[in-house]
Amino acid sequence: LRSNEARPSFVSASPSAPVVDLAVLAELVGDDPAVIDEMVESFQNSAAQSRQVLRHAAARGSLQDSKAAAHKLKAGARSVGAARLAEACIEIEQASASTTASGLGALMDRFELEFEAVRNDLASRQRLS
Repeated sequence: LRSNEARPSFVSASPSAPVVDLAVLAELVGDDPAVIDEMVESFQNSAAQSRQVLRHAAARGSLQDSKAAAHKLKAGARSVGAARLAEACIEIEQASASTTASGLGALMDRFELEFEAVRNDLASRQRLS
């Protein structure tokens, strides 16, 4: 983005931002509940795989793999309106590009908290539908 352009709302999430805002997804794919459910399920599967890759990469100290996994997960999180999770992924991406593996610990802790919040939020929505 150029400095004079407005930043999309998902770039910087406030702590009070909803865990998941499916209105973001509805803007992308429309408001058909079946399509939204399919996209959420796809996100959940992909996110679980990316989480494992990210965990292993961080544990191995592989900054390049950590950055790639965080980047992939960030895109999916943004699409379902999980702005705080996307922001945690951005922080890992940025740290992976400019720090040592030891600097990822606290960021991974935040990532895990945000990931679990998203997982729990989506699971509770499935129970309600």
